[in-house]
Amino acid sequence: MRKHGFTLVELLVVIAIIGVLVALLLPAVQAAREAARRATCVNKLRQATLATLNYQDARRHFPPATTRDEDSANGFSFVTLIMPYMDEESLRQLLKPNMSWGDPANREIGTTPLFFLRCPSQGSTELMYTHWPGESSSLKESNLSIHYGAVLGAKDPDQGCPQEPYSIDCSVSGSGFAANNGIMYVDTNKKLSRTKPKEITDGMSKTFLFGEQSWDAGYHRVWIVGRASGFIYSGNNLAYTLNTHMRRNLSGSIVGLVNDVSFGSKHPGGAHFSKADGSVQFVSEDTADKILWMWASRANGEIPNDDI
Repeated sequence: MRKHGFTLVELLVVIAIIGVLVALLLPAVQAAREAARRATCVNKLRQATLATLNYQDARRHFPPATTRDEDSANGFSFVTLIMPYMDEESLRQLLKPNMSWGDPANREIGTTPLFFLRCPSQGSTELMYTHWPGESSSLKESNLSIHYGAVLGAKDPDQGCPQEPYSIDCSVSGSGFAANNGIMYVDTNKKLSRTKPKEITDGMSKTFLFGEQSWDAGYHRVWIVGRASGFIYSGNNLAYTLNTHMRRNLSGSIVGLVNDVSFGSKHPGGAHFSKADGSVQFVSEDTADKILWMWASRANGEIPNDDI
């Protein structure tokens, strides 16, 4: 009996069909992976928010965006304050809070990556500044940044300073001023925020606490860095719409002010924000800046709806 095999045409047809099936399947696989990454991101942001609420419950006020060191010019990230409430007390014990974040005594803790505060959609590393005081400011791939920052408050970038209706620290014009109408902030005149729940008159469920800072906005700093003079690295003003206003472009040229860098993420269509009541919400990048300002300020009488 004569045996029949595949002809060349039949083989090409089979290969073509397989190629079409793979092409149809690939977007579904990618979507499933991104959905898993988003779920992980939400969980990480929620854990940081719950730790902050536990800090507030213990201290009767929310933590400031940064701490104060001896000379009050630099400060540690708020992360150093909420570590004990994230089961990271052993890491917190490495911190020398009476010294600057740039002191060699804080190098060990400062060079420890915090994977529990990194969004998986960004990638395992990113191009960032990792230098310490006295070192050259070279860029390198690193995993020492975190991707969740304090919302310092609302700022209208088309106004100067002072602003209405939002309170702004006008002493640091070179970095974009510093909003102090949110929940967690720090005035560069050395006043640290100690916001109590009763001061959030717009409502705990209507006021942002943290937002994602995980898009390619132009080079993060090491997570331990909260403040360096008027430059605030552990949070940002909410001045622009999501994923739009960067510090440096792809060529490395400075195009924006540090404190005004947009919140944003690598998630398609927007970024996650947490609120003072502990909830986390995905916010569309199409949301108008004026709507975002309502969510960023704590006590301006602006009560936004939930359609963001």
